[in-house]
Amino acid sequence: MGGERAGPQTAAFNLPNDENVIKAKGSKLVILKNVQEAKFAKIMLPISELLIVEEQRKYISFKAFFTHILCHEMCHRLTHLPLATHSHSF
Repeated sequence: MGGERAGPQTAAFNLPNDENVIKAKGSKLVILKNVQEAKFAKIMLPISELLIVEEQRKYISFKAFFTHILCHEMCHRLTHLPLATHSHSF
């Protein structure tokens, strides 16, 4: 029972990964909030109770967890944008 979902579950994704498709059509960031909520409740909180001292636990929140994943995924998108300096384009 429950073995169907063994392994890590995706909390967010940014598609497509192909730079040519991104240039032509753009990309889309998908955040799976229900999966993030479950990971936070079932994984992050129990681990934090073991590893974080009690007076620091007040700083642990789903909002911070969600924001971290959102920023992480947005940074993935930035890696596909062209870079430019004053004299060069990469």
